[in-house]
Amino acid sequence: MNIHSKEYKEMMIKTTQQSEARNKTLNQKDYLITATTTGCEIMSFGKTERKIFPRQHYATVSLNEIEEYIHRMKRGFWEHKDLLDDFSNADEIPYEEKKWGRYSNIRIEPLSEELEKSYLNASEEGFFKMHRQILSYEQEVD
Repeated sequence: MNIHSKEYKEMMIKTTQQSEARNKTLNQKDYLITATTTGCEIMSFGKTERKIFPRQHYATVSLNEIEEYIHRMKRGFWEHKDLLDDFSNADEIPYEEKKWGRYSNIRIEPLSEELEKSYLNASEEGFFKMHRQILSYEQEVD
C-alpha cells in the first residue's frame, strides 16, 4: 500500500480514531478505589515513627491510574509533609524523615452509571457465580 494513496490515508484516519477512543476509555475516571494503607515494616526498619499511620481512603480513578495503586501494593511508598504533589522536591527530603507505607488492600468498583448497571446486571444473571465455579473447578483439577 502506497503511503500517498487514498486507502492509506483512510486507514490512518480510522487508526487514529480507534487510538483516541481507546485513550478516552483508559483515561476516563469511571472507577472508585477504596485503598487501605499501612506502615511498611521493611523500609521503616520496624520503627513506628518511620511508618505512615494506617488509614482507608477513596479515590476516583481511571484504568491507567489503577496501575499505580497496584504498584504501591507491590513496592510501597513514602510520604513527607513537605513533599510536593509533583514530587519535584523528592531529592531534598532527608531519608531519615520519610514515613514509609504500603497499600495492604485495594477494592475497585464501578463508578460510572453505565458500569454500575452492567455490574449489577451481570451479578443478577449469575455471571460472577459461574466464573467462581469455573475457577474452583480449575483449581481442583490442578
